[in-house]
Amino acid sequence: ALFIPAICFAEARETIPRRFIPKNTSDDFRKFVRWAKGENKVSPEDAEIAFRIFDQFDGLVRNELNEAPSRLEKLAHQQGINCFPLSERMLEFQVEVGSISLDLKPFDLAILAAILIKVADLKSQGYEILGFCELDSDLLPWDKKGDPKSKLKELYDNVNLQVYKGFSLSE
Repeated sequence: ALFIPAICFAEARETIPRRFIPKNTSDDFRKFVRWAKGENKVSPEDAEIAFRIFDQFDGLVRNELNEAPSRLEKLAHQQGINCFPLSERMLEFQVEVGSISLDLKPFDLAILAAILIKVADLKSQGYEILGFCELDSDLLPWDKKGDPKSKLKELYDNVNLQVYKGFSLSE
């Protein structure tokens, strides 16, 4: 089973639109095509095809971003996924962990506290082998060079939690 703090879905709903809106809107390309058409560098037929593609692109991006919240909601309720809310204990631990200067954003602190407390709960229920799959480099117990982040590593080690970069369980 996958145990995912509900706050991860909240963070995703906030992050996906910000991160995946194209850096260049099709408006920039439309201006270029209009200019190129006016300068006879692009045929009217090619310009029309380009505008249709831009319309399709804009519609696809808009649709995908609009669908993201419902897809996240469906994912949270998939079989094998246990989406759990933050508990009072997790929130208290977030404050405690936040005081040790880990330089984490509030969402990351909440996720870290949720994971560490959930691991302790799962171990008390008899789970023996637990892993934490993470894509956010801020929560990995090593830096980009592979050197350990001692405070973060210690927190994971204290609950005997194996951390993986990504979901392939290879690193």
